[in-house]
Amino acid sequence: MRRPRMGHAGWLFAGAAALRILYVSAAAEAPPQDTPDYDEIARNLLAGDGFVSHENWFGHPVRSWRAPGYPLMLAAVYGAAGFDHQAVRLVQAILGALTVSLVYLLALRLRPSAAPLAGVAAAVYPPLLASANEVMSECLFTGLLVAALWAAVESRHRPGRRWAFAAGVLIALAGLTRPVGLLAAPAVLAVAAWEDRAALRGWLRRWALPLGAGLVVTLAPWTARNALVHGAFVPVSTHGGFIVARSNADRPDWRRPDGWRIDGGHFEAVPREVERDRRWWRQGLGWIAAHPLGYLRLAGERFLRFGYFFQPGYNAAFVLAAPFWVWGLVRWGRSPGFRYPAAVVVLSAAVFCFVLYGSTRFRLPLEPLLLVFGAAAAHEGWRRGGRLFAGACAAWAALQGLVWWQAEAARAAVILVLEAGGLR
Repeated sequence: MRRPRMGHAGWLFAGAAALRILYVSAAAEAPPQDTPDYDEIARNLLAGDGFVSHENWFGHPVRSWRAPGYPLMLAAVYGAAGFDHQAVRLVQAILGALTVSLVYLLALRLRPSAAPLAGVAAAVYPPLLASANEVMSECLFTGLLVAALWAAVESRHRPGRRWAFAAGVLIALAGLTRPVGLLAAPAVLAVAAWEDRAALRGWLRRWALPLGAGLVVTLAPWTARNALVHGAFVPVSTHGGFIVARSNADRPDWRRPDGWRIDGGHFEAVPREVERDRRWWRQGLGWIAAHPLGYLRLAGERFLRFGYFFQPGYNAAFVLAAPFWVWGLVRWGRSPGFRYPAAVVVLSAAVFCFVLYGSTRFRLPLEPLLLVFGAAAAHEGWRRGGRLFAGACAAWAALQGLVWWQAEAARAAVILVLEAGGLR
């Protein structure tokens, strides 16, 4: 039974790839956001100037601000196809389709009966479609994170240590694309330790050593490069301190209408990149220690921000799926196998909201994992409730269509409530 079902992953890939290629061919240019910085690094790599950017940093060379994964991918695409964002989007359409297949394979291992629904949902899920059109790290990072979780779950079912090693490699690659990907390592290892709590030595041999080896082998070249460049230990990037400092302050940048800004004076006052990063870390953590009540209020606001569904427009797909994945997390989050993606979702959300700034950009790479939980819940609901469940789903979908139709009025009402509560 499993072999023909495995073959469905190929059909899902083909359909998802076709849909994404059509989407990126027809979609308008996406807002640049961090794209210029990624592009500059890619151009400098191709020109032989190394992994460095200057243009956004007042002429100062910044050599480790960005994690290397996405700029290296851009350099590979530009080297093969010329400086062409559409070529990047087509590559990302293929990456997005691979992610869909991985979602299917993950669900096939966890709850086979729900796997087709999980795969189809991932194939048509609008936020995942849109990520293929943005020259940003989300598409690559999402695929690597889902691949890492699939490898971790496979390791639980297969003999030997190869899959745990593969999970470590993939987690490291995700971390080299966006450092928050490294959170998957403690989440996976903690779940495995709890499951193997009666035999700690078995956990060390089966999980900690091979997964840790995969992490170290993959991270070591970049960390060594950073040590040579900066004369200091920088595992991945020098970006973290800035985010922590500007997320935890009397007036954090995520509240500001002009967004995230860096004054050129920071570069003049502290010209060394690593020292700037460390100073920002001290600033952010120091503010948290000095303002515990203010910090808790900010954390609460960031949890609301993390689940916000009007940014920039009404994210009807996320709201439509929300009751299912919430039910799925509650129902299966502590079940064998499901514990691994559940732990990654919970730990990541906690860090995003308690330490960082709770952006919906952080949420997107977790949404394929949530779709697996949602598919399991929807399949269970149909099995138990039949037509009654289908009717409730239809009513919920109709309500979302109504909100989407009146999105501006609904958004204004939500903003009014947030402002009345001092949350915006």
